[in-house]
Amino acid sequence: MALNLAHPITPSLFTNLDLPDYMFGVAFAAMCIPIFLLSPFWGCLSDKLGRVNVMTFGLLGYGFGQFAFIMAQNSYQVVFARFVSGIFIGGYLVTTMAFVADNTSADNRAKYMTYYVAFHSVSTSLGYLIGGIIGDISILWTVLIQVILMFVLATFHPFLLKNKVSSKSEKLDLKELFHSANPFSSFAQASHILNIALATFLLAVFLTSFATTGYDNAFNYYIRSELNFPPSYNGYIKAATGSIGIIVNFTANHWLAKNISGRKSIIIVLFLCSTSLFSVLLMGSVTAFLISNVIFYAFNSMYLPIQQTLMTESADEASNGVLAGLFNSIKAIGMIAGSLFAGLVYSIDSSLPFIFSVIAFLLATIFSVINYFQYKRKTHI
Repeated sequence: MALNLAHPITPSLFTNLDLPDYMFGVAFAAMCIPIFLLSPFWGCLSDKLGRVNVMTFGLLGYGFGQFAFIMAQNSYQVVFARFVSGIFIGGYLVTTMAFVADNTSADNRAKYMTYYVAFHSVSTSLGYLIGGIIGDISILWTVLIQVILMFVLATFHPFLLKNKVSSKSEKLDLKELFHSANPFSSFAQASHILNIALATFLLAVFLTSFATTGYDNAFNYYIRSELNFPPSYNGYIKAATGSIGIIVNFTANHWLAKNISGRKSIIIVLFLCSTSLFSVLLMGSVTAFLISNVIFYAFNSMYLPIQQTLMTESADEASNGVLAGLFNSIKAIGMIAGSLFAGLVYSIDSSLPFIFSVIAFLLATIFSVINYFQYKRKTHI
């Protein structure tokens, strides 16, 4: 919840500083780049030093990064602050998931990972809601409260959570650590399992990540810059879409999983994403625009669980770890490219990020259709 308090006020902060329109994309990319580059490093470091130690360090570092963010007065300082925050939040996010894996057995891990995702979705929506409401009162205090919560959480983490350290952790060799934590290693390791069908699937993953990230960043900035909504509206919309997303995943996605194959389901869902997002462009009134966005976000929340399931079906059990790393790397590259591109084209025309997101979803749908027939031939179904 605390990690997401500042997101609803970010567009207001940018407009108050009179930053260029493209900065919303550049700033988000500045945070995503170190997450992509350093996530393997944090994972390896937590193997050596323990999950809780790295989680605590990540919270402290993120707090300092957010303090630098609210103190920033120009584009360069904003990008620097976002980059610092990205370095440390990557460490926290990687180690929290690893902590869940450490403290569960193979039999109940899937159940607790589902709980983890559910808690993450609910708390993210709650953070947006509370941050938006506080932001209507004071943008400065929204971030300062977030910084204070980071330090409070970091203080209590070591007392509330049991730290597990690998038996191989007697010696910390930084040179070896950086070598083993190469973020591009997932590409090299996956070379022996990469084929045309898998490449087509990963291209669809990139396009959906590109489309969602670009649209999400543009939408948050648009309702502040063009519609002049207060920060609380960002929070209300995120809370509503997050709640609907959880309901949809436990109902519609559950029905799809029981009745339709994953490779057919992903085609249906991505097509609905593209058509519902296209309808957003046709809406004349603000009310219709917001309602159509909520519908789009409901469909948008469905595709990632299906893609994650398909990922595990794309290789044998021995390659699942490598493929998971490749999947997350491709997704991260899509996030970086999507946010940068959306920011750049928004400065030309505010409707362009939405148009290109529709195109990206349509292309992802087409590649998913191609991928369906590729795997159909491969498995002779």
